Amino acid sequence: MGHCRPSRAGNISRYVERERLAKFREKASKTRLIEKWRTTDQLAAAVALSLPQTMRTYPAVDWVRADTVANETVLSEINELRKENDRLAALVEDFQRAREPLVSDIAGLEESFEVFGKHHHPRDLAMSNWAATTSWRAIFAALAPKLDETPCTAP
Repeated sequence: MGHCRPSRAGNISRYVERERLAKFREKASKTRLIEKWRTTDQLAAAVALSLPQTMRTYPAVDWVRADTVANETVLSEINELRKENDRLAALVEDFQRAREPLVSDIAGLEESFEVFGKHHHPRDLAMSNWAATTSWRAIFAALAPKLDETPCTAP
């Protein structure tokens, strides 16, 4: 490479870049083996031959194919999500089992039924029959506040 000064201002930057490249090449060739190339095909061939040799000479964890890195990461994440899904499915099953009544034929809260009885009128000493339709939810709603007020005594 010749060292002549460019006459035009546009060529100054190219001249400076060539000088920097020459200094870099000189420095790199002192501490590294270099292979010269003139075409991109020669460069591709040199890389294709030297990269596997470098990988064998200096084995490292990071020497993996670019198309497998994402796949390994994705597979790992999928496996973690599968484990989490299994754990949550088991939790849902436990909750559903806990909601099942201990008695198999117990009535639902919304199930309605008829309640009936007799009423004694104190004035005329007459008795009358009465009937009402209600649900277990309505009965529970009426009795639940009283359950907290009345102390429970053990027999």
